[in-house]
Amino acid sequence: MGITYRDGDKIVRNPNRPFIQDLDSLPFPAHHLMSLEKLKHNGKLLIPLVSSRGCVYWCDFCSTVRMFGRGYRMRSAKNVVDEMQFVHEKYGVDQVTFYDDAFSVDRNRVLQICQELHNRNLKLIWDCGTRVDMVDRELMKTMKDAGCIAVWMGVESGSEAVLGAMNKSIKLEQTRKAFKTAHEVGLMTIANVVLGFPGETEATAKQTIRFVQQLNPEDVGFYIATPYPGTPMYEQVVKNGWLRVNDFDRFDTAGPTFETPELSMTKLAELRSKAYQQFYLRPGYVLHMMRLGGTYGKSAVKTSGAYLLRALHLKYW
Repeated sequence: MGITYRDGDKIVRNPNRPFIQDLDSLPFPAHHLMSLEKLKHNGKLLIPLVSSRGCVYWCDFCSTVRMFGRGYRMRSAKNVVDEMQFVHEKYGVDQVTFYDDAFSVDRNRVLQICQELHNRNLKLIWDCGTRVDMVDRELMKTMKDAGCIAVWMGVESGSEAVLGAMNKSIKLEQTRKAFKTAHEVGLMTIANVVLGFPGETEATAKQTIRFVQQLNPEDVGFYIATPYPGTPMYEQVVKNGWLRVNDFDRFDTAGPTFETPELSMTKLAELRSKAYQQFYLRPGYVLHMMRLGGTYGKSAVKTSGAYLLRALHLKYW
């Protein structure tokens, strides 16, 4: 993007600059300026790392391609592992979380990263996020052997109709297979879900919530569909007069900002709250996470306890 600024009563926007193609030419982030103590979880230091920019898909709710372009620019495997080794040796980092929107777009690069980690005998655990149609058994097994402990995957919805409306380009069976395979190779899974996309009904939302429980991930994020400017969803919401919130500070995916004839903001917020309660309060889930232990296990048990307190005055369906 070019520079945009206010000149009196006018908003001036300079022309967009071309995207940086050689990401290896960029220096590592200034980790020393971060409050590292705040990044500790259960005694372990976790550092975020971004190894790519952009995405090759065009989901209607996503702002990624509107910011980074529809394309995939990557740091080399060597450059990525160089940073992993640097933060491990310099700051004692125990775990790296990749914040790429789709870490495994380039399958071969992921395999190269895993090989680099093996070659350096770098004992560092990590997790990443990707699409369910961009993983397979061999890839996830290789990731697991190279220190990966968890994969975040975009489930988005348990309704084929809603997935189609989102322009997500995946099928429920692909999601089932990806989660099943990840569990079989020993990876923890985290399901990312979008509730309230235009066309969503109370019935499809409940269908999604049940679908997530069937996938049985170790953790879940139920996010409210949020119409970020520049996305097709924003254009649809504004065109139909559904937008109810104009304060962008509230565009945080935690609370509704619009409502449709099929689903009110009040009902959507209630569905999200109950979705979390039903997920975290399953006895089998709590026992599984207690046995699992570690950062994810301890965090999940604490979360279950918090939702138990919240649920005492709420009824289930």
